[in-house]
Formats: sequence, structure tokens, C-alpha cells
Amino acid sequence: MLILIKAALQEKIRQKDFLVVLGLGILLLLLLSTGTASVSINGESITSFSRMLGMLVTISSAIICLLSIVLSLSTISNEYKRHSSHLVWVRGISQTKYHFSLTIANFLAASLASFIIHLALVIYFVMQGQIALIPRLIPVFFMTLTSVAACTTLTSVLSLFLSPLPTGILSMLLIGTGLSHNMLETLSTLSDGISSSMIRLFLKFSPNLSAISMQATAFLRKDCPQLLPILQVIFWAYLLSWFLIIYKKKEA
Repeated sequence: MLILIKAALQEKIRQKDFLVVLGLGILLLLLLSTGTASVSINGESITSFSRMLGMLVTISSAIICLLSIVLSLSTISNEYKRHSSHLVWVRGISQTKYHFSLTIANFLAASLASFIIHLALVIYFVMQGQIALIPRLIPVFFMTLTSVAACTTLTSVLSLFLSPLPTGILSMLLIGTGLSHNMLETLSTLSDGISSSMIRLFLKFSPNLSAISMQATAFLRKDCPQLLPILQVIFWAYLLSWFLIIYKKKEA
């Protein structure tokens, strides 16, 4: 399994998608964090550290989730398109181990991207004179990995059943719903008809990733984060991972 994980991870890191999305994500964060504005609310600039903190955490989480989907989109399907899976089976490696190895490689590649994104946040903290908060980014990084696990597991599982395009669309819809979970939950209570039913349907099947961003922001603001939302996302990813064990693809 380690050899499979290492090979898949190296392939992911070399992909242009990895570098392009990561580069654009860091550029977006730097542009937002270095912006200035004369508009103020209650005497405080809208680009002040306290007001920007939550937005930057949310945006960085969205970038990481997007990159997790992009990296996981065609990993399993591409492996089967190569018609070389029989070379894996003859070495006594089961489909379960094979699929888990590829999923873990997706997770590690996305985790590396998450680490780099958090380094960009470290630069922002230094620029804002908030060096004392930098150690708090370590637990925040691990909180974000729960979102990474949810995204990579979802996309990897969907790629067992679907081609890359529908996998990407469905992953984007579910993860996008998860990132705006709290807002959509409020919206569903204010609307009626089929739109409300569709929103509630997606909310039932999507992980509450917005809660992860909220807990990370709360921790950076020295508030006490809640563990339940984080554990719920971990449990969601765990339940989904069983498809990697149960489902067997036709050998190529």
C-alpha cells in the first residue's frame, strides 16, 4: 500500500491542476489580506484584522476544498483507464486496499496544499503584528484536515460510480452546500416549494463544513470551539469511506 500511496502522491503533486489552483488560491489570499479601504464600521476599517480573520479562514477553507476535489476527481477512474489494474491484483493487493491507497494519496496531496495555504496565513498574521496567534494555526490546520478528508473521500467514492464530469459536478454541489451550510439552512426555513425541498435535500447529504470554518475562527479569536461539529464531519467521512470497502469495480 505504501508504494501505491507514494506513487499516486508524487503524480498528484506534479499535476498542473495542483500548482495552478494552489497558486491562484495563495494569490487570492494575498490580494485580500493586503487590501486597504477607507470605509469603516463603528470606527473600525472593514479590512481590519478582526473583520478580515473570519473571511480569510472561510476563503482558505473553500480553496482547500476545491483543490481536494480537483485532485481526487479522476484518480481512480484514470487508474482503471490504464488497463493495468491486473498488475496490482496479481501482487495480492485487494481492490479495497487499492482504492484506499489512492484516496489516502488524494488526502495527503490536499493536506500538503492546506499546509501551504496556512503558511500564507502565517505571513498575513506577521504583517498584521499578530505573531502571538501563529501557534493557534496548528490546531486550526488539523481542523481543516477534517474538511479535506470529507472532500477527498466524497470525490473518491463518487469516482467509483461516475465519470469525472458528473463526479466533479456532484462533488461541487455537495461540498458547496457544506461550505454554505448555515446560510442555506436559514434560507430553507424562509422559502417554500420545490426550492426549499431541494436545499433541504442537499443539506441532508452534505457535511457541515461551514461549522469547521466557524470553529477555526472561534479558536483564533481565543474563544472555545465546539468539538461536536468537527466530530460530525469526521463521522460523515467515515460512513462514506465504507463504499471503498463494499463496492467492487470490474477488473480492467
